[in-house]
Amino acid sequence: MKPREVLIKSDRVMLRCELKEYEKTFSDLTSEEEIMLREWVKDGNSVYANPYLYSDDRGRPLDFINTIRINAEMFSEMMNPTQIHTNNCCSAFMDNGDELPF
Repeated sequence: MKPREVLIKSDRVMLRCELKEYEKTFSDLTSEEEIMLREWVKDGNSVYANPYLYSDDRGRPLDFINTIRINAEMFSEMMNPTQIHTNNCCSAFMDNGDELPF
């Protein structure tokens, strides 16, 4: 085997081991999340990275599942804004003396 092929194989083994350990930390992993996670790792990515480059307050990348859950929550809030959220948005304009944009 060529050195590059050995490296690629060793990377895959490491990513699979990482995936198995990571999955053990989530008792509430949905089947959709599991599929997305396994595809992410199959493409050569770490479970401790994410496709959106989200990071914590110290600049470290957020892990895949928590990032997916954050995205789902944000999407849900955008599609179904609550009255409280709407009021907060409006009050931000009114506090500045600006007219509402709608």
